[in-house]
Amino acid sequence: MFAEVLAQLRIPFEVLGFTSGPHTDGQHRFYAATPEDRAIFARWGGLRTIVYKDFGEDFRRVSGRLDAMARFGKGEANYDGESLLLAARRLAAASRPGERRILLVLSDGLPAGTVTAHPLWSRQQEHLHTAVRQVRAAGIELFGIGIESDSVRRYYPEHVVVTSAADLPRETVRALDQLLRPGCNRRHA
Repeated sequence: MFAEVLAQLRIPFEVLGFTSGPHTDGQHRFYAATPEDRAIFARWGGLRTIVYKDFGEDFRRVSGRLDAMARFGKGEANYDGESLLLAARRLAAASRPGERRILLVLSDGLPAGTVTAHPLWSRQQEHLHTAVRQVRAAGIELFGIGIESDSVRRYYPEHVVVTSAADLPRETVRALDQLLRPGCNRRHA
């Protein structure tokens, strides 16, 4: 629904998904690493990027891919800082100078959400805070949408929390309306 609204308004957009593989994906790299490397890196497995709709693609031709996004299922961990920076680079590369750039982040939890007991989790949080500052400093408007999770409050100054997945289409369109309306108050709880 949200993509349909953007397409009807002729607003160029891209839809990306990010996840990791199972936590065991990078175990062999972790155990083979030096103690110094273990102190530096917080992710050892791969980061999977799924392009559901590229900026240059016609929405009507990829609507099946967008429908598949809902059926994709859950990955293992969400490395939000890395994913946010990648999405911001793609957005910057696809836009022309002077164009308004808005990045909407839909999140269902914390960075690397399934490993919150791990000592590297705090590094993922710090990295997301840093990534948010970098993206905003690059002139990209950033808005977080928490799906059945209020974690976005910790990271995104402008955000909304959707307490039920059924409310996601309505709340996302409302957030878009507020973002696109000139001079509106965009503070969110």
